[in-house]
Amino acid sequence: MDTKSVEKNSGSKLSASRGTSSSDKRYIVQIEKALATFSSLEEWADYITYLSRLLRALSLPEKSRSVLWIPLHEKVSNKLALCLSPTLPSGVHQKTLELYASIFDALTLKELNKLVPAWLPGLLLVLSYGSTQVKPQLLALYEHKLIEHLDKLTLRVVTRPLILSLLPGLDDENSEIYSDCLRVLERFKERLDQNSHFWQNLFLCIISSPEKRIGALNWCLSHLPVFSTIQLGSDEVFSSEAQSCLGDKGGLLIRAFASALDTSTSFNPATDIIVVRGFFDLLLARLPLNSPVLTSVCSETEKQLLIMACVKTTLRKEMSLNRRLWTWLLGPNSSYEGLEPKARKEFFSEHALLYVKSGLLALLNSPVLKDRLSALKMSLSLIIDKWEISQLVTPLVFETILRTCEAAVREDLDGFQEILQDTKLFFNQVETAFIWRYISCDLMQLKIESDQELLLFILKTFDLPDEASFEHIHLAILTCLLSFDLNQKSISTLESLVSLAKPELLLAYELDSTHPYDKREIIRLVKEYYDVLSTDENGELPLSGEKITFIILHELKSLYGNQLLSSLYGLRLASILSEFVYAVPYSEGQMDVSDIELVKSVLDLDHAPFLKSELLDDTCVFGIYKLHRYFLTKMTKDQKLEFLRLITYHFWTILVSNYPARNQVESVKAIFDLSSSYHEGEVEAGIVSMILNSSTQDSRNAFKTLWIHSVDLYDPHCLLINPLFIILDGLERSSSDKFRETNNFLYSAYKDNTIGRLYHIVTVPILSFMRSKNGSHLVTANDDMGLLHYHVRTLKNLIASNRKVMKHVLGHEFVGADTLSKCQEISGSWRITNYKSLVLNIAVYLIQLEFNICDTVDLQEKAEYSECVANALGILELCIDGSETNFDALFCSIIDSCLLQIQDLRDSNKNLRNPDTILAYLRTVFDILQTTKLMNVSLSYANKAENETECKLATFMTKVFVVCDSASLLEAWFKLSSTLLHVIKTSALEYLLSLNAIIAAKVSTLFNDLRLFESPSKEANLFELLLILLSGLENSLVISHSHLVRPSTSASTTSAQDGGFLGNVISGVFQIESPYARSEEDKVNILILNCIAQASETAFELWNWADTLLSIVLPSSASRQSVNFWTAKIKLRSKKFLERLCELERQRVIESIIAIAEPIGSKIKVLHVLDSGRTQLSVPCILESIKSQCSPQALVEKDRIFVNPNIKAKQLSTFLPPYLNSIDSDVIDELWDSISKFVRESISHVSQYHSVLLDLLDVMRVIALKMKNRKFNQKDLETMFQSCMNVVLSKRQEIFEASEDGVVGESVFYDKMGSFVTDLKVCLQDQDKITAIISNVINSMILPKIKSKTDLFDPNVSLLLKAIGETNPVKSWRQVVQDIFMDSSFFSTCRFAENSWKDCVLLWISNDQEKVSELMSRVMPSQQTAKANIFLWNDSSEIQNTILHLRRLSYLIVIRPIDSFGPQLNDLFARIAALWTNTLSVLVQSEILTFLRAVTLKFSDSHLLSHWAFVTQSLCDCFALFLAMSTKDLSSLEADSLSLLLSACKLLDQLLLLGLDEFNSCSWLFVSEGSVAEEGEPIALIDRLAKKTESLMSKETPILVSRPQKGELSQPLLLGVRELKSTAMLKVFLGLLSYINYERTYDLFDGSTSRCESEVLLDLALSVN
Repeated sequence: MDTKSVEKNSGSKLSASRGTSSSDKRYIVQIEKALATFSSLEEWADYITYLSRLLRALSLPEKSRSVLWIPLHEKVSNKLALCLSPTLPSGVHQKTLELYASIFDALTLKELNKLVPAWLPGLLLVLSYGSTQVKPQLLALYEHKLIEHLDKLTLRVVTRPLILSLLPGLDDENSEIYSDCLRVLERFKERLDQNSHFWQNLFLCIISSPEKRIGALNWCLSHLPVFSTIQLGSDEVFSSEAQSCLGDKGGLLIRAFASALDTSTSFNPATDIIVVRGFFDLLLARLPLNSPVLTSVCSETEKQLLIMACVKTTLRKEMSLNRRLWTWLLGPNSSYEGLEPKARKEFFSEHALLYVKSGLLALLNSPVLKDRLSALKMSLSLIIDKWEISQLVTPLVFETILRTCEAAVREDLDGFQEILQDTKLFFNQVETAFIWRYISCDLMQLKIESDQELLLFILKTFDLPDEASFEHIHLAILTCLLSFDLNQKSISTLESLVSLAKPELLLAYELDSTHPYDKREIIRLVKEYYDVLSTDENGELPLSGEKITFIILHELKSLYGNQLLSSLYGLRLASILSEFVYAVPYSEGQMDVSDIELVKSVLDLDHAPFLKSELLDDTCVFGIYKLHRYFLTKMTKDQKLEFLRLITYHFWTILVSNYPARNQVESVKAIFDLSSSYHEGEVEAGIVSMILNSSTQDSRNAFKTLWIHSVDLYDPHCLLINPLFIILDGLERSSSDKFRETNNFLYSAYKDNTIGRLYHIVTVPILSFMRSKNGSHLVTANDDMGLLHYHVRTLKNLIASNRKVMKHVLGHEFVGADTLSKCQEISGSWRITNYKSLVLNIAVYLIQLEFNICDTVDLQEKAEYSECVANALGILELCIDGSETNFDALFCSIIDSCLLQIQDLRDSNKNLRNPDTILAYLRTVFDILQTTKLMNVSLSYANKAENETECKLATFMTKVFVVCDSASLLEAWFKLSSTLLHVIKTSALEYLLSLNAIIAAKVSTLFNDLRLFESPSKEANLFELLLILLSGLENSLVISHSHLVRPSTSASTTSAQDGGFLGNVISGVFQIESPYARSEEDKVNILILNCIAQASETAFELWNWADTLLSIVLPSSASRQSVNFWTAKIKLRSKKFLERLCELERQRVIESIIAIAEPIGSKIKVLHVLDSGRTQLSVPCILESIKSQCSPQALVEKDRIFVNPNIKAKQLSTFLPPYLNSIDSDVIDELWDSISKFVRESISHVSQYHSVLLDLLDVMRVIALKMKNRKFNQKDLETMFQSCMNVVLSKRQEIFEASEDGVVGESVFYDKMGSFVTDLKVCLQDQDKITAIISNVINSMILPKIKSKTDLFDPNVSLLLKAIGETNPVKSWRQVVQDIFMDSSFFSTCRFAENSWKDCVLLWISNDQEKVSELMSRVMPSQQTAKANIFLWNDSSEIQNTILHLRRLSYLIVIRPIDSFGPQLNDLFARIAALWTNTLSVLVQSEILTFLRAVTLKFSDSHLLSHWAFVTQSLCDCFALFLAMSTKDLSSLEADSLSLLLSACKLLDQLLLLGLDEFNSCSWLFVSEGSVAEEGEPIALIDRLAKKTESLMSKETPILVSRPQKGELSQPLLLGVRELKSTAMLKVFLGLLSYINYERTYDLFDGSTSRCESEVLLDLALSVN
């Protein structure tokens, strides 16, 4: 609708009402001309001239009160309001006020009262910014021209705006106008003659206008009455002034104080604290806490609101406010001068406690983090200074605070760290006695799970205070034990309490001082004790120290005795009990009943019937061990020995276990620890007893564990000498179980490098005998030949146990210094270096012994002598090399019988439980094969028959391997296998390939079992088996690799040089030839390489598993120390295995590791381990692998079989950048030549290397980042980077297609390019090159998307543009963003609201500030001719362009920070005002209103001060336009007019929602100020429009509006409304706006700025018609 026509129609109606005489018409034209001159203003002097001209045009008579009407009064008032702008000098203001005074004098009283809403708005803000010359003039105008002549009804309408206008004059009591302003306000109150209405509006001003509160404070200090009652007859009543302030129930008074105490302004924050202090003083003087207003008048909700507002002042951390708060809460001094502190406490309890409690609890239970933090800080402030408040508040909020903190920490809520920190501060200020009372008497007595969790949280999180004697913690332990309900949480609670205790401070008790006790009675006494402590700090303990000690120990002993056999609680309770029994002093032999029962329970374990079939749990054993020193003090000598046997037996059951993760390390340490409580001989006898009474396998396994884990202990031989000889006795019979298990132990000692320790122990007795002979060789009767024979035989059996290993040991183990000194005493001619030389010397000495044969000789002694010599000879035979014969037939029969036995085992489906038989076979075969190898004799089974696929020996080995499930079998099998390869010659390669496959399969199977970390079902150590298998697989692969056949280098070179078209075609043909065309040699090579690759993957998985196992949580049954011991071995062995494979085929190993689907960090780590600091080894291999994958035709035909088909070039290139990033800069320098050569080759052959080009860019970026601070060939890098980037951009389509998913490929490509452009300044030093690359990126990747229109708002484009703009906002980038932003379709897709596009536009406008001025000029040129206006505003395309420019400005204002366009704001408003005045388009006006919504959101009050007149006038114009229409016209508005109405309503709704101070002065023009509409004819524009539209009917459902909810931010009422179908849809909004606005003000709701911003952005997306 045309607004000019509406104004013309309204003007004609006015003229008709006044008559249509020619003089009236001339009068109107005269005024119009005067108003038109204001459009040509150039400087401030013109204002005075034009104002004078307007005064003459008005032709006001000298006689006052004679003018009945002023034509165009709204336009006149608008021009006068603009002349009062703060940007104009005071002279203009004075002249304008004079004109106002003349008009007010001239108008009749009736007309003046009628038109006050039109004239008053322009004057309301002048007092806040006017000069000292202007302010008195304005006050005089108010006092003499308005207040004295307006009737009461009009004064009632303008009460709130006039108060807001006058309050700034009361800010400074020392100002010149303070008394005048005070007088004017008093006169206004007097003329109003409605004190209640005045005070209610004043309180509303305090609530809604924070900037005006200091003036309101000064008024209240002098005029607010004291709210005390007076006796009037039988009633207590308030004074009339006080009753006027209170209204119905004093709600506004209370809310005004609450708002003032929470003052926070942006215009002048320094005055906030002054306002708060002033209102607090006012509260103390006028409204104490025991005032009748608070006790009987106001509601409970309002009283709580005021009290919590006062408490909230503690958040300001201002001591002056805190002092006022304590005075208000604890009673004014004037009334309670002589009262005791108890009276102050009672005052707070009576008047404030419940409200503080409910307020704090409501905040603590709020889902909003800020509320909970505020409650914590307020609670801390309340309890930290005043004990009267602390004693009352703490019990009410303590538990809620702790539960809030516990829930936040448990649920990992946002901000839980802040909550935890504040809770700790609060906790530290709570009295010690209260904390322990809560723990001991409240939480511990309840059996609710949540209370147990809270108790655990308190104990583990907070620093619990206590007295020097730790009496509170001991009482807590006491009450915990007396009310103990056994479960996991109660045990954890007890452990936490004990960790805080000081048991050594407990007093010792005497047996005669103890007596029975009642648990309930003791708990009652503890409660009474803490009740006394709350009032008397010197309260006495309810029990004596001795009694407390006795009860704690008695309860702990009873509890442990009942749970002695519990695997869940036994060890934990033992640990708790040990803390006390070892700390509390006691007398030796002193035993009470609980001690006797406990000792009896322990010793009775030996007779427990279940031990025959089931062992005691490990945790129970260690629990008993923890207390063993205490038990020994309570036992007799016989009981001590029985206890030693018992504890040794149970430790032994742990040592014999094959489960390596059991507590074996701890058990060994415990056994050696027993020697500190027992004599060493007693403990050693216990070990010997266990060995003798255990099975062979168990005894060897147990001793092996003792041997391994005692190496690092002090004096490791003290307990193991005799047990060792018993173990070595098992070497007597080579076919026995003892021999096999002992041999296993010896081999493990060899592997663990502890075999020298063993030889030392074995040789010491023999050397002692030789030393006793003093150089003599004659055996006498005093010599114990039986003992000597035993030791020599043991030494011979030891050497014979494993001839090869022992031969190696004897030759490489050096003799210790103590043994060398003994040898020097025996013979100075001995040259001892290693144990071989020592043993040989011993043997020589022994065979030289002389035996004196006589009649009295003992035959037994002679036999022992003979055996001793024989064993010595045997030692010589074993240590000196010899030769034997070959027995082929015997060997064949041995093989056949072994195969037959294995077959029988399979047919019967029985597992081979005892491996001795197979082991014997293997050793026999091994000896024969060794002989065969030495003698070079041929064996029939070593050759393949014509009708067989493999020889009999290979079949034998394969079948035997299936049943090898123990370490000894595997070791023997691998020994035999290594010897077998030298015997089998014709079919060795086939055997090796099958061997590799079955070993690798078994490694994988064992590894899968091991990863489950469960106890093995077989009697085998999986860790040990894996180590053996890896060693065997390594040897097999090394031998297999020796058969690998590679083409000669010359052939490769020749093939590469034979170029030409024909050569390339032929090479391409051979590249795709069928795999069936490969030769047998090629097939063998491929099989070998595949074996190496598979082994590499398995070894890496083993290494990675062992590496990560150190950081994971183990099952409860696993021991961390034992697991660490074995995993370290696995990790080291797999590392050595990989190193050996790298020596064979480094490139294939690296390819296999990269291809594994594991985190890249693990793969990088293992490569660094394999490189051993020489990273230059791996990078060339990776580059060569990429080359072979991308360009296989460059390889010779024979070389192509070595290309790995299980990995792609993309996998390798993706791995390369992070790997390079992990190495040192020095290595990068060494690798640069090979890397640069590879990059150049890739760029030269784009068609072959296009899939890896992106990663090569990443490689160069990594190199540039690592070398930026070093001397480096930067120029070469820049050239390659630029060339590669250009090639990537030109071949981007091929790169997309290289991805399996084209869409994903494109997205990744854009992400990569974004990261590259971000680091361009690192890779390129030349700005011209950077600009060229960015221009290429834009031309290649962004412009095509933009030109296609379909992908204009592709997120990839916006993210890439953002990346460019953040680092390199070059001209081409700025132009692209500008083109997108200025495109007419920018707002049509709603994608403009995405953050990435916001960031792009922000970066663009930040780098090109001149574009803001350009946009402003496009909206409205600063100078326009009349001719230009004709064509500018009548063309629809120009209207659409103007709307788009306005939207762009609104968009920029919303997305930029607050006040970003501050310097241009005045010019911008001038143009917008001119556009508003000159436009004929309703759509443009609608867009201007949306623009004003953006401006009022994103500019502070100080910037908007001079522009509120235009904002207010624009809204008035809009609503006046619709009020001038008839009801019929309103019901049939066009879409454009409906859009204008909706925009005006949204702007008004937003201004009221935000409650901006300066707009509050004019809000009365639009909405009524009371809780209900004014009686009679409404004055507010919205109320008038609501009345006019209430009868409208429409098919569409009216828009419903919702009231704000408690605790939420208010939202716009028209949220989500984008268009109107009819005016009737706004009926509900128009009818409820005044009420909802009052409700929001009264209930102190804050508006949601973020929702307003998002609503503006969404409104910008509306289509332009």
